[in-house]
Amino acid sequence: MHKTRFSLSLLALMGLSSGALASHAKADCQDAMTQTAMNICSAEAYQAEDARLNQNYKALRAKLSAEQKADLKNVQLTWLKYRDQQCAFESARYEGGSIYPLIVSGCLHKLTQQRNAVLSELLSQPR
Repeated sequence: MHKTRFSLSLLALMGLSSGALASHAKADCQDAMTQTAMNICSAEAYQAEDARLNQNYKALRAKLSAEQKADLKNVQLTWLKYRDQQCAFESARYEGGSIYPLIVSGCLHKLTQQRNAVLSELLSQPR
């Protein structure tokens, strides 16, 4: 049941910067003072890092053989499962609080940033 709530929270985070909430200018994130603003800015930072992850993943796949692409896909799916479970664990004690979205997106951002460093390193290696 907790996994379902985390998944729903993740979906909500993905939509945080769309619609009416998207009216917050990026400059607001430099001086976010309210919990809502911090939640929005953290979600936007995660979304930007996730977009970078997708770019790095696609760029790496383009350099690989068919067998390596299959291996990378399996590794990436395993990593995504780890990331989501780790962030669910880290944020569980904040569930129901106004800081919960900030904790979730902060965790997602941190782990996605780490994965981007790994993919960037793999991209820089000769194939």
